[in-house]
Amino acid sequence: MRRILVIGGSAFVGLAVVRAFLRDGCKVAVLNRGHRSVKGVEQISADRNDIGEVLTAIGSRTFDAVVDTNCYLPQQAKILCEALRGQATNLLMISSAAVYADDAAQPPSENQPLGGARAWGDYGRDKFQAERVFLESTFAHVSILRPPYIFGPGNNLDRERWFWSRLLAGKPIILPRDGNTAVQFVHEDDVGIAVCLLVDQNQRERAIFNIADLEILTLSGLTTMLAEVAGVRDLQIKLGEKFSNVPARKWFPFRDYPCLAEPSRLYAKGWTPHSNLRARFAETFRTLRDQIQAPALSSFEQEIYASF
Repeated sequence: MRRILVIGGSAFVGLAVVRAFLRDGCKVAVLNRGHRSVKGVEQISADRNDIGEVLTAIGSRTFDAVVDTNCYLPQQAKILCEALRGQATNLLMISSAAVYADDAAQPPSENQPLGGARAWGDYGRDKFQAERVFLESTFAHVSILRPPYIFGPGNNLDRERWFWSRLLAGKPIILPRDGNTAVQFVHEDDVGIAVCLLVDQNQRERAIFNIADLEILTLSGLTTMLAEVAGVRDLQIKLGEKFSNVPARKWFPFRDYPCLAEPSRLYAKGWTPHSNLRARFAETFRTLRDQIQAPALSSFEQEIYASF
């Protein structure tokens, strides 16, 4: 039975990865601060930012593979490499499409320029630097997985719920500019399946894969799809050039910047989403419907509503 160490593992993407490995019959351990218990796994409690804690917590354990679901900083990657030196040979990092540079083609393939676009700030730059640490490490096999936006019932970021809370309340969705910014998505469980696949198949020393549903949406099209699966009116306000000095993230759950990833390399490995994007959003809505609360409108939203 394979032994898998998941860094994170108690929420959203990490929990989806744990579920996938457990379905595959693996013995799973999770390393995190231990604030949430995860059924069916060995809990290793440590602050990943503290090399002493991590070394003590891991002890002499060895693993067939390590999956890092929540590495955001190069220093975090360095700590993990040091703590697991000689105790694991296969590492997979869940990175982000935010590592692609401003001059990358859209959607970017894995060989496009890197370093993080300016719109992503430190997040994209730090993810890129963390990738470099792992790719230059002593792990025999390293895989990097680069998703755009991840969604699903376990999403602890206010994204899909943000739209549905407003649409169910009969409030229009305020979209930056013309609403035509392009975005791609991938379901949390499809990420978990891809992780298992790559851990099984990675025979190369270093491998990088984008992961995404092939369907590309605009922010306006996303709003329409989310309204349709919820069975409510598709209400949108497109700001055009109004309030162009106000960053979208002041009121909107996504940046007004493309978030895309060309995934054909991963499809060639045998991965495909479980079902189409609309079906996955509909499934997510059905799961979350009773948890969606009335929206807490920002002052900016209230100002916009009052002006239309």
